[in-house]
Amino acid sequence: MMNAVCSFKDLIIDFDLTHPATKSNLDLMLIVRLILLLIVVATLLWLLKRLFSGDPEPEQLDAAKPENMRQCKYCGVHVPESAILVRNDAPYCCQEHADLDQQ
Repeated sequence: MMNAVCSFKDLIIDFDLTHPATKSNLDLMLIVRLILLLIVVATLLWLLKRLFSGDPEPEQLDAAKPENMRQCKYCGVHVPESAILVRNDAPYCCQEHADLDQQ
């Protein structure tokens, strides 16, 4: 039967900074930390640029879709269909023109 007794020294991890393998692990950890720092800084710069740039958001581009225009029967001004006033199937730019044309 094997002896299952361990010493305290066997249980702890011995970091000998003069050992070449430990130095290479520390160098690797330093490189990984630098790369992560660069990624974080680049992401922050990209977010700040996007936040403060004057470029419209994709939602704003959808809101600016072109609309059909209709010509006022009285004065001839072209008005978007959402703002047109229709009376007797004739388009008008305002209530005053619709009233004037009916007289």
